[in-house]
Formats: sequence, C-alpha cells, structure tokens
Amino acid sequence: MSPQAIATLLLGYTVALVLACLLVYERVVLDPTSEPTGIRIVSLWRNGERIRRALVSGAAQDTLARDCSSCTRVIEAVVDQAPLLGRNLFLLSISLVPGRDGIKIQVGDRTLYLSPLDLLHGQVNDGNKRIGKIPIEIGVDNIDQVIDVAARELSIDRTTLVSQARFERFIVRREDDAAKIWPRRIKPNDVTLNSLNVAIRAAARYLASTVRADGGFVYEINSRTGRAKRGYNWTRHAGATYFLAEAAHLTGDKKTRDAARRAAYHLRYKATLDCGANSCIGEGRRAMLGSSALTLLAYVELERHGLLDTSFINQIRSLAAFLRRMQRADGEFMHIYNRGKNRAVDVQYQFYTGEAAFALARAHRVTQNSEDLAAARAALSYLVGKSRDFFGSRYAFGSEHWTCQALDELWDRVPDRQALRFCLDFNAFSRMGQFDMRSPIGPYDGGISANPFFPPRLTVTSARTEAAAATLTTAVLAGVDQSDIAILENQIRRSLAFILRYQFLPGPIYLLAHPALVFGGVIGSPADWTIRNDFPQHAGSAMIRFACYLNGALRTPQ
Repeated sequence: MSPQAIATLLLGYTVALVLACLLVYERVVLDPTSEPTGIRIVSLWRNGERIRRALVSGAAQDTLARDCSSCTRVIEAVVDQAPLLGRNLFLLSISLVPGRDGIKIQVGDRTLYLSPLDLLHGQVNDGNKRIGKIPIEIGVDNIDQVIDVAARELSIDRTTLVSQARFERFIVRREDDAAKIWPRRIKPNDVTLNSLNVAIRAAARYLASTVRADGGFVYEINSRTGRAKRGYNWTRHAGATYFLAEAAHLTGDKKTRDAARRAAYHLRYKATLDCGANSCIGEGRRAMLGSSALTLLAYVELERHGLLDTSFINQIRSLAAFLRRMQRADGEFMHIYNRGKNRAVDVQYQFYTGEAAFALARAHRVTQNSEDLAAARAALSYLVGKSRDFFGSRYAFGSEHWTCQALDELWDRVPDRQALRFCLDFNAFSRMGQFDMRSPIGPYDGGISANPFFPPRLTVTSARTEAAAATLTTAVLAGVDQSDIAILENQIRRSLAFILRYQFLPGPIYLLAHPALVFGGVIGSPADWTIRNDFPQHAGSAMIRFACYLNGALRTPQ
C-alpha cells in the first residue's frame, strides 16, 4: 500500500471515529438546561418514607396536594432522557450518574420511573462498588437493589425484567418548595464567622451525641434510617476525640466537653497497650502508628485546655516516646508494631507519617521535650522531600491534610520553607479537582475530587480544606504574596460553602426517619448519606481553622 493510500485510510478512519463519537455524544449526553418533556413525577413523603406517587403528563398543578396534610409533596419534572444500551447490570450501573440520574424501565406496556429522589432514598450509592478488591467510584453501587425495587413495583419477577426491559436514564428539575431547603443555598460569601460557629457547634453536638456512656462512638450510621452500621476504627475514634476537644474549647459546650473526656478515657482503658517500655494504641498483637499518633493529638488537645486529670501527662510522654521509637534515621516512620516479636515493622500507609509529625509537633508544647520537636521536624522534611523523589511514590500528593497542619504547627519554632512551597503546590493541585458551577453532574461548586464522574465526597473536601486553612495561616505569617493569599481564601470559602450546603441543619427532614438524631451531621457525599464519625471531625476541624483565621487568630487557640 502506497503512503498516499495509507494517509487516505487514516484520514477516513479519523473522520469516521469523530462522527461516531459525535453520534454517541448526541444520543447519551443529557442537557439539564432543556425544557421539561411534559412528564412529572409527583410523590408524597413523610418520616423518611414515600407515602404515594403519581406520574403526570403535563402540569402537576394540585396532583396529590390534598392526599396527605402532614406530607411533603415533591415534583420532579423530567427534562431530558437517553437510552441505556444493553441489559448487563454492571454496564447499567456505571452508566448512571449518582445523585443526578433516574432510571426509566419499560417492560411491554408497563413503564416505571425511578427518580433521582427514589434512588437517593434507597441509598444505592454508598461507595462500595468494587472490581475484585479494588474500590471504584463510578455509577451506582447497588444496581441489584434498583432491579429488585423495579421488579416489585412492576409486579414481575427479576429474571423477566432483566431479560425483557428497555432501560433509559433521565434527569429532572425540581418544581416544589422543598427543593429550596436541600441542599442549602450557601454561597462562598455566606461563609462567615457566625455561620461557621453555628456549624461547628452543631457538628460537635452531633458527634457528642454518638458517644456512648462507656466512651465508645456510634461509629457509622445510615442517616436516612437512623440505624447504626457495624465496624470500628481506633484511628477515627482518636481523630473524632481530637475534634471534640477542639470544639469544646472553642464553644465552651459542656456536652461536647464531657463527650470528649469519655472518649479519651475509652482510648486509655480499652485501646492502650504496652509496646515494649511505651504505651501504644492497637488491638491484640499489633499496634498502629496512626491510631497512636491521633490518640496523642487528642490527649494533648484535652490536656492543653485543662480537660483531663494530671495522670494523662505520663500517657502523653509515653505515646510520644513510642512514636519516636518508630522513626527511622531518614525521618520516615515504621507504621506497625508487632507486639509478639517486640519490634517495629517497616511498612507504610497513607496519612500515618503526617499524623505522627503533627502529633509530635503539638505534643512538644506540652512535654517541652526537644526530641519531640526534632522528630516532628525530621518527619515533615521527609514528607515534603525524599518521599517524593519519583512520580508514583506512596505519598505523591495524597490527601495531605496532616502534613500541612504539621507545617503550620511547627512554623513558629522551626519554619520550613520547602514544606510551605510543597503545601502551596498541594493546594494548587487540589484546586485542579475543585468542581465549579459548570459541572455536568451536579451543583457541586467547591467540592474537591479527582473523579469527575461521581459527586465529590465531603470528607475529601474537608480534609483538603484543613490543609488549605493550615497553609493559609502559615502563608500569612511567612509573608506570601497577597494574590496567593486571596486565591487560597477563595478556595477555602468555596469548599466550606459546599460542605455547609450538605450539613444537616436540619437537612431534608421529609427524607429522614429521625431528623433530630442526625442534626449537625456531615454525610459522605450528596449521593451517600452515611455519617461516619470522621466525617464531622474533618469538616469541623476545617471550619475551626478558618473561623480562627477570620477571628484574627493565625492558628487554632494555643
């Protein structure tokens, strides 16, 4: 074949590919600005359950308006729809945008619209989709649940539905007053000292309400039903205790203070082990650096504000000594301690080294032990230097909320310009993943995620906002250019506005079985209404940092 023929063939292939892509785009992309198709889904909700629904062609007007005086009426107008190709359930699941898309199912002459609100109510997007052991965030997680609901509502068996149905996805525009309540209409300029203080107090009160009499947390709940889920994690227990200590000092709230104290005593008497000559946190034969570091951080925060008895000072010194013992000569830490063999195991996990650096830096304010300060400084230097010698290293621009908080904590004693440059770069990287008003999958302005196909998670946004707020205070002290300060402030305001929109204050109470139970809670994402104890922790800590900045304090209260 001549060169000219090859060139002609490649040109023809390129043209055909472009045309095919345009055709697929035209068929499958949904336009939220379209005019309503004329189909409206009207539903009545009360105490977290759908009481009744009707499918209307044309204006909804008074449809179902008089059927339940104590219900909330929701009107979802279909504005665009597109076919879903095939009946493979996995392909169906990844073709739906969580929190935005509904699914239309036709079997013979029967048609069912499962609206975005129906799918949200069913909590089919809880972040548990996996390929083998690899978690992925795309599409809905529980497509089997969607199929089971559809089969029940269409009164046919599941097998018949899957083999005979035609599937389409659709998007809606809300036309009811309840849509104005959730998500809250919060703009970046609405992020003020007053709005943050209200949100901090509510988040702390929610978290305090989940601390049982023995000091353990209700670790995770389904906020729609109010039911607790199984599981526990000592690292997150310690982190939540740290936030409660911060919030108790800031707000002076007695319930928050008492809950923080109970949670701290629970750590001391239920999770504290002996690792050689020092205390550590873990279970059985294994102790973890991360849970030990955050326990140290929580104890220090409580001790600094006079919320613990004097016996905890020995625990603080012992935990700090354990962390130092786990540190390598290059500043990195070994992250596991094998109690059976009485030795550290040189493996690393994300976050742990940053947690240890921050904890030791703050512990130094209590212990006044120069070794704690030196260890924290060496860890920070490692985190922003040697650990990133090559692309793909284990810490390469992970969620560096602890690293940048360690930078801020150390700045008045051992300032590190390289670490400041790293944190400024990290926040620039975060801004690249910050959603804006033009997002095609939803109104998620300010949320941060590397995944453009899934609603941004509030925890990721909160953690990165902790890093941004810590970097901001350090940058001001370091005399960074005002234009860079303004960019950081804008990033933080946008992210906090996103978080505040989705905090339950009080939230969409018509979709919640027990609204009072989750008041102040912070959910996983706009499509995942799980509340785990670290969700309000990270959100609340980010709010506290920025609130202190707005109040004229360049760091959290000493």
